[in-house]
Amino acid sequence: MSRFITMFASIVGSALLFAQLAVAQGVPANAVTASAHGGYFATYGGNSATRRIEFTAKRDGLNNQSGQGSFFNTTTGTKVHFTINCLRVEGNVATMSGIWDDHGQGDFPYMWLQVIDNGEGRNAHDKVSPLFTHSDPELTCNGNPFPGATYGIDASNGNIQVR
Repeated sequence: MSRFITMFASIVGSALLFAQLAVAQGVPANAVTASAHGGYFATYGGNSATRRIEFTAKRDGLNNQSGQGSFFNTTTGTKVHFTINCLRVEGNVATMSGIWDDHGQGDFPYMWLQVIDNGEGRNAHDKVSPLFTHSDPELTCNGNPFPGATYGIDASNGNIQVR
């Protein structure tokens, strides 16, 4: 019986040492745990004006979320920058929200965007929602889908990466 106790204590001690080493070698708090980045061209509602949307966002081990992006209307030359302060990644879908930096959207200072990374290659068509502007500070990436949002916009003229 004492031999069993000695062996059991040795196994438990080794397991505890291994666990301590694993924690010491763990992922740093500032390591990126989720990210989304990309760019694409989109034409909305039959309007001939093409928009270029680019973004990059990340979340670290302490749940700090940050990012930025831009919206560029190629017809009018209008370029607006936004800051991403919320990123949620579920599988290949990333949802982002934040604020327009220069409040160039008037009464709608907030933004919301969802993207779907469908892989790489010629037949992997990524999908995106419209880049929404809105006035509700409670409508973030952590809530329900944007009211009335559709996600069928093909981002084949760009590339989305979600990790």
